[in-house]
Amino acid sequence: MSGIMLAIGQEEHLGSEAEEDHPKNKVSFVLSHTHVPGGINEEGDKSWLVRASWGIDYDYYFSHAWSLGLHSDMVLENFEIEEDNIIQERSSPIALILTGGRHWEHFTLVAGAGMEFAKEENFALARVGAEYGWELPAEWEIAISLVTDIKFGGYNSWVFGLGFAKLF
Repeated sequence: MSGIMLAIGQEEHLGSEAEEDHPKNKVSFVLSHTHVPGGINEEGDKSWLVRASWGIDYDYYFSHAWSLGLHSDMVLENFEIEEDNIIQERSSPIALILTGGRHWEHFTLVAGAGMEFAKEENFALARVGAEYGWELPAEWEIAISLVTDIKFGGYNSWVFGLGFAKLF
């Protein structure tokens, strides 16, 4: 019986060491495309727009399972959207989002809230999404992500990205 207790005590001790060895910080550069369902194309027709975008994300890991982050996205092109028969222009909008993440081995669910800023108008937003990552040597990671941004008083969008991250 004491051998079992010793083994359990060692596992608990190893678990806390593994937790300490886990990198606490992650910085990601994300190359992405923002999808806007209610966009206006070059001919003036309503259509699904796809615009190049990129982001820089920072995450702090409290444990292997939980993180808090600050994520940013910038659409590289201007575009117009139509919501409720009103056409709005968006000039290279930038979004800043405070996120929480729940992590499993390679899979992460994220949710958060923030703001999208553009010279025309700013929108509050909520974000939900998922990421799947592959570990690379020397604490590097490559990941794909899909998130949706729900903009209050504005339009909604999807962002599909490929991220390159450094953990430290």
